[in-house]
Amino acid sequence: MIKKGLKSKTKGFMGYRHASCISVNDEVVHGVPSENKILKDGDVIKVDICASWEGYCADMARTYFIGTVPEEVRTFASVAQAALDKGIAKHARAIDFQTFGSNSS
Repeated sequence: MIKKGLKSKTKGFMGYRHASCISVNDEVVHGVPSENKILKDGDVIKVDICASWEGYCADMARTYFIGTVPEEVRTFASVAQAALDKGIAKHARAIDFQTFGSNSS
């Protein structure tokens, strides 16, 4: 991030030491990265990053599969991504979040 001119908005926030949040399987989002967590076949990980650039702030999360995961898990993630993509496409111009949320159902 630093090479691209981005600044982490999580690292240093209330003492948090990492530039990302990483959750495994059914852990609540904003999990703390750990060298002690060994990923295994079938795990689903979520990586959440919040960064700023020239006064703008963005927060994004991505889901990754480790090895083979059940088809229903892949379908769930795919449907969630499609819903997000549809909402973003519907509101491609700049609007406030309240309007976005009320029009995305």
